Amino acid sequence: MTGFAGYLGPSGFGLCAAKLIETGHVVTVLWLAITLLVLLLFLIRKSFGIISVPAAIALLVYVSRHAHSGLEEVIIYGMTWLLLLSGLRVAIAHGANASDAGILNAHTHIPRRIWALLWLAGTLTAVAAGGKWLVLRS
Repeated sequence: MTGFAGYLGPSGFGLCAAKLIETGHVVTVLWLAITLLVLLLFLIRKSFGIISVPAAIALLVYVSRHAHSGLEEVIIYGMTWLLLLSGLRVAIAHGANASDAGILNAHTHIPRRIWALLWLAGTLTAVAAGGKWLVLRS
């Protein structure tokens, strides 16, 4: 299931962030992002993440401490849109050629294209729902 869920992860996080924004918990998104990035530090090993994750944490902490509320909100909205759209981008870019689609096909005998369509449908749904929440809130 992790092979399937991994492609929906960014869109799922973006959808959760959009719902929090829609319900008026804009700053909660920032602190939740910081918390999840700190937890991510324990999972990364020799990769670009060793540099980029601490840099992202530092940037978000700086924003939470020093940015005025308008800039803070712009950054949170931007981060949410980035999550929503990056999941869609990955689903489109990898599609049925994704190695995870092959692994899932081998385990379930469901064709690779079906897995790619499920990823695409999930990410499009997240963009549509999250986008609606973000646009109605602003």
